[in-house]
Amino acid sequence: MKKNLHSIVSTLILCVALVCSACTSESKLQIAASVADMECPIDCGDGMEITSVDVQGGDLVYTCEVNESISGVYDLQLLDSPVVKQAMKEALFSQNSSEVQELIEILKDANADIKFKCYGIESGETVTITIHDYEL
Repeated sequence: MKKNLHSIVSTLILCVALVCSACTSESKLQIAASVADMECPIDCGDGMEITSVDVQGGDLVYTCEVNESISGVYDLQLLDSPVVKQAMKEALFSQNSSEVQELIEILKDANADIKFKCYGIESGETVTITIHDYEL
């Protein structure tokens, strides 16, 4: 079953808040990633699906598959643009809730960026889109 990205963020933050009130920011981030990963795959629409979520090098990493036939994007490097980055931020944080604010605080406290590692299903091409902690 595919999940809605907004409900995943809310569930993720609620679990972190309940489990980890005395944890370090890095361990909160790891728990948040583990909870989100259990919800995968997450359908983002337009031929993009998040297949896993984890922490790599201190950053929150979303691994994504892009179906170029559905998305119409045959050069994945085009995804690494300010317009696409802004759309991704809006999709992640469009709900101005306490849960979303808590996730932002966890990311900032851990000095963690959000990275979307996108893999083209048909082309095998890859691109990484980074939202830095100072952009949150």
